[in-house]
Amino acid sequence: MQKDILTDRSAESQDSTKDFLIIAAAKLFAKRGYYGTSIADITEACRLTKSSYFHHFATKELIGVAVVDYLTKYVSAHIFPPVYDTSLEKEERLKQLLKNIRNEIISQEKPLLGFLCIELISASEVFTNQVQQYADLWISQLAFAIKDFHGDPKKIAYHSLSYLQGCAIVENIYQKPVLADECCQHLFRLWTNSSDIKLA
Repeated sequence: MQKDILTDRSAESQDSTKDFLIIAAAKLFAKRGYYGTSIADITEACRLTKSSYFHHFATKELIGVAVVDYLTKYVSAHIFPPVYDTSLEKEERLKQLLKNIRNEIISQEKPLLGFLCIELISASEVFTNQVQQYADLWISQLAFAIKDFHGDPKKIAYHSLSYLQGCAIVENIYQKPVLADECCQHLFRLWTNSSDIKLA
C-alpha cells in the first residue's frame, strides 16, 4: 500500500505539504462528504494554518480537483494492477481485483466511489469533466479485465460500475462489510458465469 503522508510528516518540502493537504481532504471527503468538509477541517486535520492551505489552493474547489486527480492515480496504482499480472490465471486476476475493490469500499479511507462523485458534479461545473474522466478510467479498466470472458465488455463494465457505486453508498449507510462481499461475488458471477468466490 502507498505510504500515507498523513502518518509521515518527515518530509517538509512544499510538494509534501500539498500532498498532505490533498490526502487529508480525500479522507475527510470520504467521511463527511465534500459539502460537509470545510477548509478549516482540512487544515485542522493537517495541523497547518489556513495561510499554508491558501499557499497551495486558492479555493475549496481547487483542492476538490486535486483530490479527484489523486484518486484517479490511486486507482491506477492500487486497484487495477492485478488485471495486468500475467503470472495469474484469468479468473484469479478478477478475484484479486475484486478483493482490492472490496477492501477499499470497506475501509472508507478514500471516497473511491459513492456520494463524492454525485456531490462534486452538483457542486460545480469545474468537476464535471474530471469526474467523467475518473469514471471512464473505471469503465476502461473493468472492460479490459473482463474482455476474455463472455458478453460485451464495455456494456458489462458500465453495469458493474453502477453496481459498485450503489454498493459503496449502501455499505456507507449500513456499515456492513458483508454487503461489499456480496456485491463482489455478484460481479464475479456476472463476469465469468462461475460460482461464488471467497475474498477473505
